[in-house]
Amino acid sequence: MPNNIHIVLICDDNYSMQMGVLIISILKHTLSDETHHFHIVDGGISDLNKDRLYSLKDIKPFTLEFIDVSDSMTYRKLTEFYKSNTSLKKKYISEIALAKFIIPEINTNLDKVLYLDCDMFVLGSLVELWNTDLADNYAAVVPDLKLTHSNKNLKLDFTEEDLYFNSGMILLNIKKWREDNLIDGVFDSFTYIHKTKQFNRFIDQDQLNYLLKDNLLILPLKYNLFTKLPVKNEYGVDIRKTCTKEQYKSQISSYFSCDDLYTAISQPIILHYVTMYKPWNSTDGVGFRNWREYVLNSPWADEFVTSILKKIAQIKDIENYDWYKFSKYNNKDKIKFILKKILHKIKTLKRISHRFRV
Repeated sequence: MPNNIHIVLICDDNYSMQMGVLIISILKHTLSDETHHFHIVDGGISDLNKDRLYSLKDIKPFTLEFIDVSDSMTYRKLTEFYKSNTSLKKKYISEIALAKFIIPEINTNLDKVLYLDCDMFVLGSLVELWNTDLADNYAAVVPDLKLTHSNKNLKLDFTEEDLYFNSGMILLNIKKWREDNLIDGVFDSFTYIHKTKQFNRFIDQDQLNYLLKDNLLILPLKYNLFTKLPVKNEYGVDIRKTCTKEQYKSQISSYFSCDDLYTAISQPIILHYVTMYKPWNSTDGVGFRNWREYVLNSPWADEFVTSILKKIAQIKDIENYDWYKFSKYNNKDKIKFILKKILHKIKTLKRISHRFRV
């Protein structure tokens, strides 16, 4: 029996390259009985980038639809609420990201969809994830790092024991959402959280956690492996050899054991570039080489190389910068380590761009 996997992506033109690489990574890791249907919430994607996305069918056939949410009354109300509250606009969210809350309206013939952030990279088949039995749960998710939802950062009336998930990957039971009219509850919870000033940096993620609380299925970490997991410390030392399981548990999540972490790291299905350091703006990181290999063999290769060359131009004098004078650190060894990392980034950027110079 064929596996028809329906994937929802939300994107504007600025993130089209990243979304394209994500789709390529999905297509490159499909099984023979696996068919993908991409439903893209269109936040202003150019015709050029749409043509590039259609060209990916040469890798493996799939269906693709671009969805204009501007006609959705729910979406219009959410954006009006967002625009009218200046405190919200200062948070870490774009307007188009609010479309997450109307995913159940996108296709009323579907019972479930897989939502993915565009700053992800797939390293294995999604069939097992897609076939997860959601039962009566609203969604299947991966818990976020404790660092993200510690008491000092989170104000959603959650305790340290409450499940707080990362919204970058969500297997959504949209049939259940519709049956329970969950969309109607979006405005009530938005209003409550805003009035009580409980919004944090990740408004959409906070809102989804508040809305779906106690109706969630926990998935293995391999389906949303965060690239900022503390596998190595700042000096490159593997902390798996020095930390106890209790220390890991306190840093990552009470839902995962040390063995769970090892399994996810050794056999990840979905990587999530969760920090500000991404494969398209930095050189060192988990899975960065995989992403760059794919983009350099994609319709966005020239665009990516151009961005690299611009970065090199911006930092061309960095080798002569007086780091000792302006550094806040007094430890010279630490300064040397930081400088060494910066110089390594420059050399890597130059190596990447050299092959494309005329």
